[in-house]
Amino acid sequence: MLLTLGEERRKHSGVISAFRSHFIKSGLIESEYSNIYGETLIIREDADYAVEIPIFADTAEISLDQARRFVQRMSEYLRGKDFWDETRE
Repeated sequence: MLLTLGEERRKHSGVISAFRSHFIKSGLIESEYSNIYGETLIIREDADYAVEIPIFADTAEISLDQARRFVQRMSEYLRGKDFWDETRE
């Protein structure tokens, strides 16, 4: 998404900040997708780095469903802007 604007970030915090600034605050993408991104990132970081915090199957399923919704919405946006290559699906 950021590359469509010529933007690059090196850290997750920079990516989410730029995503929110360019797509959410501008109204190009609905705010619920900012929440999905942020919540899923927290769960992923907990799973990777906070080994004492268990990640239960239902939490993983919800996170996976949310990630699918996120990818679907970003795909729709990219298709609408002619950035999506249908041959890569």
